[in-house]
This record gives sequence, structure tokens and C-alpha cells, in this order.
Amino acid sequence: MMRVAMRLHLSAVRVLGAATAVGLVGAGVISMGTAAAAPRAACSGLGTQPPNVGSRDLLSGVATTSACNAWAVGYYFAKGGRTKPLIEHWNGRAWKVQPSPNPGGSSRLTGVAATSAKNARAVGSGPGGAVIEHWNGSVWTDQLSRCHKCGLRAAAATSAKNAWAVGSGGGAGFTLIEHWNGKAWKIQRSACPLSADTCELGAVAATSATNAWAVGSEDNRSRGGLQMMLIEHWNGKAWRVQRSRQPRHDNGGALTGVAATSATNAWAVGSYARVGVSAGLTFIEHWNGQAWKVRSSRNPGARERQ
Repeated sequence: MMRVAMRLHLSAVRVLGAATAVGLVGAGVISMGTAAAAPRAACSGLGTQPPNVGSRDLLSGVATTSACNAWAVGYYFAKGGRTKPLIEHWNGRAWKVQPSPNPGGSSRLTGVAATSAKNARAVGSGPGGAVIEHWNGSVWTDQLSRCHKCGLRAAAATSAKNAWAVGSGGGAGFTLIEHWNGKAWKIQRSACPLSADTCELGAVAATSATNAWAVGSEDNRSRGGLQMMLIEHWNGKAWRVQRSRQPRHDNGGALTGVAATSATNAWAVGSYARVGVSAGLTFIEHWNGQAWKVRSSRNPGARERQ
């Protein structure tokens, strides 16, 4: 789990269209995703409240392929306090709960990616390790993950034959990247700086078979174990660590969301702690095709102390 505790943070970013929020109903916890702007004649009521299933419901990931097709995933608390996977679908007029495979025990979904009305993948974790589910246009089914003592946090896809899932596994603090090649999920070698004790990934974005980004955090020995921003890039052959800009006078931070539209345009967001400041501060970086550069971001209210 990424340890930087912030009262104000940026958790996810997409660059496809208008934003719609999904989050813990009644608890004030919101995670931002996106949905494409809906044509008024075809699909309306985009702001419709998603239905609730249990006593507490959390939606933590969202994906869309059109104004009439979107998915939101998360989990809900069932009787006995166990968490169960939650999948909801937007058909252009309303959100409706969809049957989800239940791997047993306490399970949850945290990320989803979709490329068409007949192809979507949701990821998360359960008692048996990483959870991956696939939508074929009719039903959600389980897919085999190659890591059984792991947890997945996010997914990205560019086609039915190219998808990524990231998280942690193989022990506390180790990154996990899995790739779907159209036939099976396979674990990929993940990069981690030599100076880091541990690395974790929490978000992924892809634009093609040769361009993908994953972001998270690392505990850096050279800075006394301080948590630092981590960015990894897929060039079609291997994942390699990219230099992330670290905030000045920071006291630890993590990147928790990433989005990209091309090989020369990507955004990463997260939060960090500043020495002498108790509240967390927002952090945004932009990739211009050559380097990551920090972009100014606001911290509304009393927490705006940059």
C-alpha cells in the first residue's frame, strides 16, 4: 500500500472527455475518472447516481468507450463484513449493477479498462491473490492471473489483444506488471531503481503496443528510506524507469494516476508532503516526448501553502 497519507490528493486522471466521479457513497471519498461527453439526443442523464448494493459501496475505477458504454468497478460490504466485487454499467441512460464472478472470501475490484462494447477487463485482489475479470459483451468471467500472492490496482488496454494490469506482489513492496497478449496473461519484468528498497505501482496507461506508462512510488535508500515518485515506461520491448521530477523540500510522495494520448503527451498526478506542512499537497507532471516536467496545481482552502 502506498504509505503517503494525504488529506488532499489527486488520485487518477484521464484525458478523453468530461469527468464523472465515482466514490464511496456517503463517506465523502471520491476518486475521479472520466466518461466521454454524451450526445444529448442519444444518451442523457450522465450524472445519474449509481445504485448501491450493500451497506457501504465503493467505486474506485471507471472506463468508457462511448457515450452509451461505460463501466465502474469497486466493491461493497456484505453481511459479516466481507467485501464483494461490484461492477456497474452505464448504458447511456442509467447505471445498472452487473453480475460479477466472486472468487470467494473478501474480494474487491480496483481498476477497469475497456476498448469496445464487447471487451473490458477489471482487476483487483482476493484471498487467492490477483483477480482479473473479462467482459465479452454478454457476461463477466474470471481470467487466470499468473501471480497468486499479489494484488492488482489498475488496468489499461488498447485492443482486445493488448492490455496491462499493475499492482504489487511476490512479497510486500514489489511491483507487479501483467500483460494480456490476446491469449493469456503473462508477468512482465518490472524495473525498480537500484537505490530503492521497495517499489509499488498504482496506475497504468497505454496508447499502443509500444507505448505505456505505469506510476507509483519507491522507498529510496539514498534519501533515508523516504518515499519518492516512481515512473516506468514500456517501449515495446521492456519496462524502464524514467526520471520523475521530485517536489522541492518534499517529505515523501507518490504518483497515483496517469493518462496518455500519444507517445509525446502524458500526464501523471499524485500528492506529496512538504517539510513543516502537515497537510498533503497536489502534484502534477507532464510528459512532452522528451522529459517529465512539473506543472503547477492548486490546493484549495487552508491547505494551499505552496
